[in-house]
Amino acid sequence: MVATMSSCGSIRGPMRKTYDQARADGQETSPAEYRLIGELVKLFNQTKYASHPDLWDYSSNQLLMKVKGFRNSVMHPARSIAAEDNIEIAAHMTGWTEAVADRLRAIITSFKL
Repeated sequence: MVATMSSCGSIRGPMRKTYDQARADGQETSPAEYRLIGELVKLFNQTKYASHPDLWDYSSNQLLMKVKGFRNSVMHPARSIAAEDNIEIAAHMTGWTEAVADRLRAIITSFKL
């Protein structure tokens, strides 16, 4: 099975209603915008790119999961990053996020996506 971002079948609950309404209103929409980050990670891990040995490896996936875990602190500005997470983790998060983004850009460049 090939994962696809064009499918909106896994969008559920209130997000599905919001997505359907935006489409009905003729707004430019992408199913990716209406999925939780965990769902996007799961979809990515089902692609051939996630198992390409020259572009993605176990350490890349570990970094991606750290970034995923940090997401709630970033998306909820009323929450204190320093109070919720080990300060050392918070200090490294920017580097980890850049490393994941660089590896994802390499995939796009290599496969001319």
